Amino acid sequence: MNEISPVTSGMDGLVVVFNMRQNLSQVTRPLKLVSFNSTAEENNSHLEVYYYDGTITVRRKTSPNSAYYYDYNLYDPMFTVDQGVSQWEIHLYFTGFFFWIESRDTRKLTSNKWHAPIFFGINLPSINYMGNYLARSSSSYIIFGDPNPSTTFTMPDEIAIHEFKYAELKDELQTHFCEGN
Repeated sequence: MNEISPVTSGMDGLVVVFNMRQNLSQVTRPLKLVSFNSTAEENNSHLEVYYYDGTITVRRKTSPNSAYYYDYNLYDPMFTVDQGVSQWEIHLYFTGFFFWIESRDTRKLTSNKWHAPIFFGINLPSINYMGNYLARSSSSYIIFGDPNPSTTFTMPDEIAIHEFKYAELKDELQTHFCEGN
């Protein structure tokens, strides 16, 4: 996190934007998209986001590098699984207290966004991970990709990380949840 620009005062959230190019019908087990880590080591994550079976699973560990975790499976679809390669744009809005996930099929121009709120964030009761991400701590990492995927996938285009202020985003999230989608 210390490799990106400082956060503007008063901002309390970050959004990570990336693209996933993959033949989704070939994924045979959960495919790790991104993990939130306390070190640069892949296995030291405290939260991971997976693609599986047309939707998203968020794995919350009880502590970094813990064998104990809870998988929060979204039951609403977040992707259309077609034959052949497709490209999806993923937006992960996160704070210490919640996640908001958007996925968009880049092949379609209208009615192509999927939305899901997740009612927990990256913080644990005794650990303020979000504060570390906002402070651009050198001990906070966002790692993209799966070190052992069931099938190859790529993340074309650049990965972007933007800041936001939850108070300014709340109306958009709550009022216009699925307008036109």
